[in-house]
Amino acid sequence: MSTLFLGPQVDPNTLEPTSEDLPIKLESLARHAVVFGATGSGKTGLSVVLLEELVAQGVPVIAVDPKGDLANLAFLFREHTPEQFAPWVDPVEASSAGIDVATLAAQTAEKWRRGLQRQGIGPERLAAVADKLDLQILTPGSRSGTPVDVLGALADPAVDADDADGLDQAVGDAVRMLLELVGVVAEPMRDPRHVLLSHILQHAWSRGERPKLDDLVVRLVDPPFAKVGAFPIDTFLSRPKRMDLAVALNGLLASPSFSAWSDGVSLDIDTLLEADPGKVPVRVIYLAHLDENERQFAAGLLLSRLASWSRRQSGTQRLRALLLFDEAWGYVPPHPRNPPTKRPLLQLMKQARAVGLGVVLATQNPVDIDYKVLSNAGTWLVGRLATPQDRDRVLDGAAPEVRGWLDKLPKRTFWIRRPGSAPDALLSSRWAMTWLRGPVTLRELERITPEAPVPEPAPVLATPDALAGTTERPEVPGMVSRFLDPEVARSARIDGLLGSRAAPHRPQQHWEPALLARLRVRFDERSWDSERDELRLVFPLDGGRVRQPELRDTDLFERAPTESTWAPLPADLSESWLTKLGRTVIADVHAGETAMMYRHRSVGVISKAGEDRAAFRLRVEATLIEEAEADNIKLREKVERTVDRLEDKRDKLERDLARARQDARGKMATEVVNVGETLLGMLFGGRRRSLTTIATRRQSTSRASSRVDDLESRIRDLQNDVFEAESELELEMQAIRNKHLRTLDDIEEREVGLEKDDIELVRWDLVWVPVTAPV
Repeated sequence: MSTLFLGPQVDPNTLEPTSEDLPIKLESLARHAVVFGATGSGKTGLSVVLLEELVAQGVPVIAVDPKGDLANLAFLFREHTPEQFAPWVDPVEASSAGIDVATLAAQTAEKWRRGLQRQGIGPERLAAVADKLDLQILTPGSRSGTPVDVLGALADPAVDADDADGLDQAVGDAVRMLLELVGVVAEPMRDPRHVLLSHILQHAWSRGERPKLDDLVVRLVDPPFAKVGAFPIDTFLSRPKRMDLAVALNGLLASPSFSAWSDGVSLDIDTLLEADPGKVPVRVIYLAHLDENERQFAAGLLLSRLASWSRRQSGTQRLRALLLFDEAWGYVPPHPRNPPTKRPLLQLMKQARAVGLGVVLATQNPVDIDYKVLSNAGTWLVGRLATPQDRDRVLDGAAPEVRGWLDKLPKRTFWIRRPGSAPDALLSSRWAMTWLRGPVTLRELERITPEAPVPEPAPVLATPDALAGTTERPEVPGMVSRFLDPEVARSARIDGLLGSRAAPHRPQQHWEPALLARLRVRFDERSWDSERDELRLVFPLDGGRVRQPELRDTDLFERAPTESTWAPLPADLSESWLTKLGRTVIADVHAGETAMMYRHRSVGVISKAGEDRAAFRLRVEATLIEEAEADNIKLREKVERTVDRLEDKRDKLERDLARARQDARGKMATEVVNVGETLLGMLFGGRRRSLTTIATRRQSTSRASSRVDDLESRIRDLQNDVFEAESELELEMQAIRNKHLRTLDDIEEREVGLEKDDIELVRWDLVWVPVTAPV
């Protein structure tokens, strides 16, 4: 049987690592596992080490990464050379240490080599794991990294034709997640909107149709059937209400930012788990760039597809694949909370082990996880926990000495509880082969390739003859000059900017001029005032078009790069030419521009121009939640004071109980000795009054035992009081949230037109665009 080596065993007396490894059976992960640990406990490092061991054993992995920590697997270098670290070390860190980037990269590489050597991991083992790793970082909702066709999952249930239960579950999951994405919290199979959309989707899927989201929107307005149950369509859900829901869903289709949800690789589990021979697929589902609703949508559809996939697999005793869900807080919370991810995740915990799909959940606080997860997890890896409540949650049924361990666990040390007869033990997480650099940002993903995390070369589309220029940068008097980040210029975010201007690598970077118009757009119609800033980029200046770039101020450098060549400015860059160009830009902004504005009176929030209803609703929801949280903080502080008093009483009673037990044991021992002496006296002529002494001792022992029972009963009562106080707190906090959120949909809307004189061209900036990258 294969084993995983996550690190050495720890001496429970000294809490220091020993020289003996603590092996974990690979197949035990088919019975699932949980990893708990507060911030700084080493939980993320342990999760990455687990992934490395699974790659070494050839087990495919799908990892959900809400924070960007697991994307560090891109830094599992085959050899730890300074050149591999140099593009990724932090220049600010180097500067604060008084060294250059090259020196910091060399120091980091040496640190990682030494760390692995101390763990007995040599270059051969490192290279073997790096060579096996087939890493793909999937970025739903973004074209950075590897985009995912999430909406394509709505076109295919991914269940067998004769699996009616599986079809029902797939329909329910898809509809619920889609509704919540547009801010509709509908109770499954009760809310008419949920029921109708479920019927439409099931009607299509059961006939072998594969509708896209735009098909669902059209069918929602005019369903392909006349009744739902016993009621006609218009009685069950009126046409205006269907239209409202259709408009909300159509807002997703119309949003430019949402188009990325339908691009990229398929969310098909069999496809995700494919790899070339000798490679082990590790698919990291990166969610750090999404808001909470979008994360639930992407993760929920993935989990639903995994649940459907597992239903189609044959039974096996081996570990076929593993799902690792990092930072699982909020995705499978205790009752009564029920996010879209909870049902499929619990289904996997209960059923997937039979087909060899293991599930590992990692989170900071055990109290944030539904108890059904704990009861279905065969292996627990528990690191340093922040609160006594967290420790109490995992100590039920544990050996007495475990509490003492958890109270003083050092960093990277975990109590491990395993299935079967394996005893409790302590594990020190080994040094990771992966460089644990910290969360990877979406912008950094644009530079990461599956083979090695190095900046991508620019495409070769132009000829060197087009790069005539000078080493002296031209300037326009009175105009601000900025320099576009070369990585951004070639990124998917502003894909197509360079076009035919992109050129081969050269010893020096070559720059061409562009003009950036900064505009202010005002909507001013009687109490619906709003304004926003707009950007328009004209590039190239010799006949280029007006673009609306997705630029941020951080994309534009203020200092000119050194060792560059510069294209000349156009000869006709005059004031009159700029004025004419400005009119063209304003006309571009004005063309067909109207704004649907939204207002929520009770919280005093009005939509920003360009903000759609779904985005505005999310902003109102955030404001209402903040107001509810302010009320909940006061309530929580009050209940916590009550709980603290109860826990103080319990601690005092537990000390009294310890003394009472000791007293009872002493009295019992004295009674036993006294009975023995009395019986001997009676046999050999002892005193009769010893019988009275026996009775007295018996009464004393009985009173001591009664006190122990009384104290134990009072402690149980206090524990129940604590549990009830915390449970009531959760219910009251939820009631406060519900009270605040009750007005969430009280949104007024109005269409506001835009006139040309509402558009102000604030200024022009001269932006230099890099059309080459240095060799």
